[in-house]
Amino acid sequence: MAALSELVDVKELQELVDSLNRVTGFVIGISDADGTSLVKSGWCRICTDFHRTNSETSRRCDESFQFIFEHLDEATPYFAYKCKNGLWDIAVPIRVTGEHVGTLLFGQFFYAHDPFDEKFFRAQAQKYDFDEEDFLAALAEVPIYTKEQVNDIIDYFCKFVRMVSKLGHQRLLLEEKREKLSHNLHILDTLLCSIAAPIFWKDRQGVYQGCNEAFANLILGLPRAEVIGKSLFDLPQAIPR
Repeated sequence: MAALSELVDVKELQELVDSLNRVTGFVIGISDADGTSLVKSGWCRICTDFHRTNSETSRRCDESFQFIFEHLDEATPYFAYKCKNGLWDIAVPIRVTGEHVGTLLFGQFFYAHDPFDEKFFRAQAQKYDFDEEDFLAALAEVPIYTKEQVNDIIDYFCKFVRMVSKLGHQRLLLEEKREKLSHNLHILDTLLCSIAAPIFWKDRQGVYQGCNEAFANLILGLPRAEVIGKSLFDLPQAIPR
């Protein structure tokens, strides 16, 4: 199975995710099946400016993501996890023909019914030598959602993932058709070149679209590559039209 990055336009996906973040403020990331980040938008400052800048808290981030990816088989249709640094993340696997090809991550938030423990984060700031005032300011920027809001957000992202999966499936089918067509054209080309009689075909403008070796080599004395894409008037030899 191809990777998600081969099945979707990553640049367009990034633009779509950025637009969604600007409108909603959602923190969104999409990765390949192996966890390689493809697109992300809106990462909270408490993560980018603090947790990811310290080797120990960054390791805890990595361990949390690894735990999520190891439990994606339990996603029905999503997997929720409170990371080791104290924030919630939700993962929705992206599957094409039943195979896991990527993951959508929505996270870095708190539940309204489970408010953060400020003492826990103050202890983080002191332990890891963060600027406590700025760290608590970044903490205050983390979004807080009710259970109902999270359920609605997850419902939206599940639909979003189904759309991405459908696009990936369509791209996969298209690539399979292209491979089959290429294989058939190769067989046809082999057959044409085995025929001793000269064969060629043109478009309506008189430009050669193809020919066999007998026509190119014996009649024109040229490699086929130098014939295709040219008209009679582009070729050095004069032959009957």
